[in-house]
Amino acid sequence: MKPLHLKNARICDGSGRSPVRGEVFVSGGRIRAVGPSLPGDPGAEEIDLGGSFLLPGFIDVHTHSEAALVNGSFREEAVLQGVTTEICGNCGIGLAPLTGTKREYLYLARSVTGMPDEDVPTGGIGALLHARKAYGTNFAVLAAHSPLRAEATGFGDEEMTPEGMERMRSLLRTAFREGACGFSTGLAYYPAAFCATWEITELCRVAGEFGLPFCIHQRSVANRYFPEGLHPLEEAFRIAEESGVHLQLSHYKTRRGSLGRTAELLEPVEDGLQRGISVTADFYPYPVGCGSVAVVLPLWVMDGGFRAALARLRDPALTSRIASDIAAAYPGAGEYTFTHAPAHPDWVDRRFSDMAGKQGVSVQEMLVRFLAEEELDGGYMPLEREQIETDRRFDGDFAELLRKEYYMVGSDTLPTHMHPHPRSDGAFTRTLEIARTHGIPPEMIARRLAGRPAEVFRLGDRGGISPGRWADLILLDGEYRVRDVWINGTGVVRDGACLHRLAGMPAVPVL
Repeated sequence: MKPLHLKNARICDGSGRSPVRGEVFVSGGRIRAVGPSLPGDPGAEEIDLGGSFLLPGFIDVHTHSEAALVNGSFREEAVLQGVTTEICGNCGIGLAPLTGTKREYLYLARSVTGMPDEDVPTGGIGALLHARKAYGTNFAVLAAHSPLRAEATGFGDEEMTPEGMERMRSLLRTAFREGACGFSTGLAYYPAAFCATWEITELCRVAGEFGLPFCIHQRSVANRYFPEGLHPLEEAFRIAEESGVHLQLSHYKTRRGSLGRTAELLEPVEDGLQRGISVTADFYPYPVGCGSVAVVLPLWVMDGGFRAALARLRDPALTSRIASDIAAAYPGAGEYTFTHAPAHPDWVDRRFSDMAGKQGVSVQEMLVRFLAEEELDGGYMPLEREQIETDRRFDGDFAELLRKEYYMVGSDTLPTHMHPHPRSDGAFTRTLEIARTHGIPPEMIARRLAGRPAEVFRLGDRGGISPGRWADLILLDGEYRVRDVWINGTGVVRDGACLHRLAGMPAVPVL
């Protein structure tokens, strides 16, 4: 790889400081010098940036790209937006550690993560991070609660034993030593949804030992171990307060029903900060999300794991009960649309109610059949794609939140879906558009999308432009459009076109 000499740049270094005119010299994949005028190197490739903004590569703090990365995707939709590092394993959903029969969990996770190739090692975080010699982006991973619990104690709806808890602590410490950049849970997913609050608190104490964050998809499914009357957000803050861990609130954003009320959203965060809790949040610039269709299933159906759940879905004696429980928990599901349906490809982008009508059954009965036929695979969005693309009323709210030091951007991408939510290939582009139209300066963009994420997830050799860091860099023109991207000093986007180079590597915390 030839050295790289970038000249005539307006450098936003990720610290939040104003841009400075200068030059950057890159060799061996790392930034070696930054200054107003650097000596030339006859062996280097010189590029005049014409006074454009040079920023650290964006760190997407919330993705589900692990299967795409380990299966060799160039992640074109990510790098074209300036994303150079993806943090996977969010929402307590991950590909490791899973050994032996516990690999069954991959079939529960695949509607979110996708399915890794059979030769991808899942026995530990270290093996997963080094599954390939190079990746489409840098690959960072959280230690995810559900595979940890499955590996330690299985898939059952059971109270955690002292022995099981010690096994989980041991697995988590191993994950951190092998390069995990934090711990995540997703209390809408299985088997993490079976846990009690104290279980998460104990695991967060381990994360605190390493100075790594705790990322939470808040509880949406109550169980007998969850304190009655405790709000899910209160649970998150209680865990952080009792364990001392840094709290990262996943997809904590304004929604269609709360437009113009950002103060209500921010009040708990501001209150937590005043109480001494270390807290940040991630969000994406769309008013609604998406997810796995299987999330509609009640807890009792999932007890025992993938094969047990599939058997219940196929049991005629249980289908009415399952449909009734879905109706009680998701009364408005008829307006959802399918984003992923491998066994029903013509259903993608169609409403649940339309497909139920074609079968002459209720929406809930259709979902039971669908999940049985798809073997628990399938994805959804709450609205039709056109409504998501045209609903921009909340841009002002998004800009207001983006100005907060404790906010970062995570796409929450589900890249293996057949027709993914627009956030998968547009979250950072939309963020840049909103930043430009609302007067958010490039130095703040560099801080929120690179510098601050690197601090929270302890990725200290990324997220900034200074000597010694890996050369993850992006060039923005005056309209905040991504023109060029370098990952570890290798050009992966030139003049807005993807070069389809695998230049990413494992991104591990600097402890």
